[in-house]
Amino acid sequence: MKLINVLMLAMTPVGELRLSIPTGVGAGLPWFSVFLISILGNMIPAILLVFLFPYLEPLRYKRGFFLWIWFDKLLTKIESRKSVVEKYGWLGLILLVAIPFPGTGAYTGSFVSYLMRMNKAKSLFFIFVGVCIAGIIVTIFSLGFFTLFF
Repeated sequence: MKLINVLMLAMTPVGELRLSIPTGVGAGLPWFSVFLISILGNMIPAILLVFLFPYLEPLRYKRGFFLWIWFDKLLTKIESRKSVVEKYGWLGLILLVAIPFPGTGAYTGSFVSYLMRMNKAKSLFFIFVGVCIAGIIVTIFSLGFFTLFF
């Protein structure tokens, strides 16, 4: 049951791996299981977004859409992250996803790859690489934190 919680936390747009891995490791679950489940949970929304975003973006321009203001602000903020990917290409997409800071991650990488009209299959591969790197970073920090303090 705890691994399902880890999976669900990894699927959230704010928490992603930054929340799911420390929660799972802190709960005493095996770190490798937490790592794998978190990567799976983080990739599920990325896959859905890469393929469904072409159907969602027109809502941005539809004034009657009840979440229009929020959705437009979100996309405007994400568009500001495009500079990294524009500068470094596919490596920039990996970096955008791999650095575990707020405003980065699989969600942002998925949106940026769509907004830049990148190849979907390649985007998902490089998002996956970024998610794995982020997972390694967060797992190392989580294991170190819980080893030092608990």
